[in-house]
Amino acid sequence: MWVLVGILATAVLGLIGYIAIGPRLVEADRAERSASLTETAPTSLRVTLNPGLPEVEPVEALPSSARPCPPLFTAAEFTSSAVGTAVTSCGFAEEVRRQYLNQPQRGRPVTIEADSPVTGQRYPMGCGGVRVVTCSGGNNAVVYVY
Repeated sequence: MWVLVGILATAVLGLIGYIAIGPRLVEADRAERSASLTETAPTSLRVTLNPGLPEVEPVEALPSSARPCPPLFTAAEFTSSAVGTAVTSCGFAEEVRRQYLNQPQRGRPVTIEADSPVTGQRYPMGCGGVRVVTCSGGNNAVVYVY
């Protein structure tokens, strides 16, 4: 009988200790996790699609420096393109738009290949963005698909 009383007393003391100390341990663990998450949170989004391609800064609106291109084909989404550098032709921008529309991924970084109607060469382009997709690559080409 004394063994049963000893086991019961140990269980009660353990339960009291758990109730008294447990919440403090959980709160300390939460604070530690929160601090580590805060320390590792990124300050800005920069997408590197391929080590050989330039980095893409996603934009939510067409930059004022962009030059809109006349559409060469119709589409239900991403109905327009624009060039972002002087070395980029509207023909190439429209080909980038076509190739972006031909792949299934939306809203995440992708790499496409587009043929230039000016040079006749195929260029890899890293693309990223949601409402305005920024594609860069080739020979300093920048295309906005929106």
